[in-house]
Amino acid sequence: MAQGRWGPVELLTAGLAWLAGLALLHRCERLPTGGEQLVLGALLVLSVVQSLVLSLVSMRAMRRGHWAWLAVAVATLAFLQGAWRAQERLGSALHPAWEGRDLVLTGRVDSLPVAVTGQGGVPGWRFEFAVEAVGPTGTALPPEVPRRLMMLAYDAPPITAGEVWRFTARLKRAHGLANPGGFDAELWLFEQGLRASGVVRSAERLAPAPWWALDAARQRLRAAIRAEVADPSLAGVLAALSLGDQNAISECEH
Repeated sequence: MAQGRWGPVELLTAGLAWLAGLALLHRCERLPTGGEQLVLGALLVLSVVQSLVLSLVSMRAMRRGHWAWLAVAVATLAFLQGAWRAQERLGSALHPAWEGRDLVLTGRVDSLPVAVTGQGGVPGWRFEFAVEAVGPTGTALPPEVPRRLMMLAYDAPPITAGEVWRFTARLKRAHGLANPGGFDAELWLFEQGLRASGVVRSAERLAPAPWWALDAARQRLRAAIRAEVADPSLAGVLAALSLGDQNAISECEH
């Protein structure tokens, strides 16, 4: 193999090293602190330098150490990258001090709204909301809230994906039942990057969806399918197959 070229063995070694770094992170009881990350960063730099130095020597036995140091560098990089992503996701949770308080949220509807029914048969909408600005009621201190929320708006006007709204809402941290074998709502919200949910108390539409908003077009097509297909169950299946809107099936089942 020519010097500097990677063959199947080297690529496999790097891939296994990356998996080893991630596996080590999953075995940790906590994420690394800032000081520990600096130490790991220093180890990463040392590993890269050692790998480069050994790759330039002519002795075959020493050049083998090049791949060992490269594996250490790849594993360390995987560990640090996984820890950074985990810290970024965990750090976006709603602070307990802002639960149950009226907050003014301005942002964009970031998913196809799903029709829901609340207590007493009150109609409403469930949708994902991308927060662009936050202003609490009664205080000048802007709270830190997750960038994306799962929102519920009961007895509200029609909501279209891509629209800009200003909501007064009460938020709570994401949680749900965790029965064995059942649907884990908290885990699903975490996977979707939705670290809090909220109930809209008042709403004001600020801007329509832009013409290039893909979800808005999908919502219009979903409405057209429902208008043309008499059987609600069949309309839901068609919307799911053609638009990728699986929620359309559950809506029609109810």
